[in-house]
Amino acid sequence: MDNRIKLLTDENIFTATVTFLRKMGFDLIDISELQLKGSEDDEIAALANKENRIILTFDKHFGNIIKFPIGCNPGVILVRINPLSIEMVNPRLEKILSEVRFEDISRSLVIIDNATCRIRRCSQPAP
Repeated sequence: MDNRIKLLTDENIFTATVTFLRKMGFDLIDISELQLKGSEDDEIAALANKENRIILTFDKHFGNIIKFPIGCNPGVILVRINPLSIEMVNPRLEKILSEVRFEDISRSLVIIDNATCRIRRCSQPAP
């Protein structure tokens, strides 16, 4: 079993953040590089499922657990940092992602803000 965190970065993630995460060694696919900018959230979620990748996004719609139930996808990391800037986001992601393991966040909703990292796990086994 591969325990590395594999990410699918949404189109709203800074290009510099994509580069930064790759330099950290993350296996990452970027929506913008796939020419999928403007894709519906459902299409992005389907790609994440197909590729078994955790979605990294600034888009709060992915935090909607009715539309994207916890445990029914590889997982979502929702970044809610303010101000939303490379200088704030990259160090925060570096700190959090270096402290968690794939199994800690797989099939979960992870919300990262300036002060906390909340991990909401599914109470049901994966389908």
